[in-house]
Amino acid sequence: MLKAAFLLILSMLSFEAAAQHILNPAGFSMLGAYSSNGNIIVTTGGTPNWPGVGSGVIDPTGLAVFTFNGGFNLRPGDVITVSGPRPLAILVKGDSTIAGTINADGGDGQDCGHDP
Repeated sequence: MLKAAFLLILSMLSFEAAAQHILNPAGFSMLGAYSSNGNIIVTTGGTPNWPGVGSGVIDPTGLAVFTFNGGFNLRPGDVITVSGPRPLAILVKGDSTIAGTINADGGDGQDCGHDP
């Protein structure tokens, strides 16, 4: 079990960009607690949607953000699959258990024009 003030999961986002952008759960509307009940597909395109929970928001940097208050429980065997063009941020205020799978396979990145 992971206990923290919030849990941040970023998929398909570079470490450099993540370091420059800190997300605070208090800055977003809360969706309530989450406890999985089977497999779902969370979409990040258009208006971000979490089935059975509601809509997320798009932050100024283009992240699809879902903020849960009261805990997050992904049960063993349950799978959350992320689909869509935007990176996903899951923020949780409360206790969290991730015993299932979050599948956030991304596509190939694009050249940003910077030399390493």
